[in-house]
Amino acid sequence: MLLGRNGAGKSTLLRCLAGWQRIDRGSISLGGRPLREVQPHAGRPVLVPDTPSFYAELTAWEHLQLLGQLRGLRGWKDAADRLLEVFGLTAHKGAYPSSFSRGMQYKLALSIALLMQPRVLLLDEPFGPLDADSATALWHELERHARDGGAVLIAAHQMPEVVKPHRFLRLLDGHLEVGDKPDAERPLAPEGP
Repeated sequence: MLLGRNGAGKSTLLRCLAGWQRIDRGSISLGGRPLREVQPHAGRPVLVPDTPSFYAELTAWEHLQLLGQLRGLRGWKDAADRLLEVFGLTAHKGAYPSSFSRGMQYKLALSIALLMQPRVLLLDEPFGPLDADSATALWHELERHARDGGAVLIAAHQMPEVVKPHRFLRLLDGHLEVGDKPDAERPLAPEGP
């Protein structure tokens, strides 16, 4: 769980880790290899931004189909059906994401990301647009992803009770602090201007 004040750089850090944004200095490695050497479809982290975007002319199902077929994912249809069911989108699979609420759009983006079975999944404010049942479903999916060998990094301001991160990262003044639990003496995400 990555925590920090508004404007601390959490979203920027996630975009850098996903290879969406260049870094000015330092380096990012994944499995001992510089991130720039990791091909996008061969293990690079997958990011679900806080405001996902979609193709206007594709339905929810067509987004999943496009990904499944382009990546040659085995069993993608069953996996896509299961994810739509988990996130309560089955009845809307033939609808266009532009007709979805913000929460539904985020659940579709999560379904797309989880369908890829990435080694590293990066989520920016995933619980903000989700209702309590969907937040619980997401946490169970993330636990399942971790059991299957994946890693998850969540940047968030709010954390539903069901969420029990293994480790906390605190971004403060451009530096990361690592801990197994939040520091009770200092708020993790104090309100700031």
